[in-house]
Amino acid sequence: MKRLSMLLVVPLLALVACGGGSSGDGAASAAPSDAANLKYNKCLRENGANMPDDPKDIPQGGVEIPDKAVNACKGLVPPGQTIDMKDPAVRERFARFGKCMRENGFDMPDDAPPDIHLKDPAKWEKASKVCSPILQEGRK
Repeated sequence: MKRLSMLLVVPLLALVACGGGSSGDGAASAAPSDAANLKYNKCLRENGANMPDDPKDIPQGGVEIPDKAVNACKGLVPPGQTIDMKDPAVRERFARFGKCMRENGFDMPDDAPPDIHLKDPAKWEKASKVCSPILQEGRK
């Protein structure tokens, strides 16, 4: 089984602008990535993973994703959602992000739990504005 650690996904979700634009009538339209995320999460659930649609509902420690679900849903992974923590450059970037967050007032251990951003949302927001460029380095 694979463990999806939201420590990896949550900072990106919090730092990357998401949501839709205006449809012209003042109503917000759904971003394509929202639909892709919902489709992917539904596939994971249908194949044995207890994956909620809302990232805020992911339990501390992440979600166990059976190999069956990984294989069945790999073609549905939304762009930008896969992060290879075995890659030394990625690990180094996340270590620098954690250090930057601490230097900017958010107490974030290197092995932070997935819901770390909920600890103090105001401090997270302030520090992540400074530190978010670190996570964007090397991304296409």
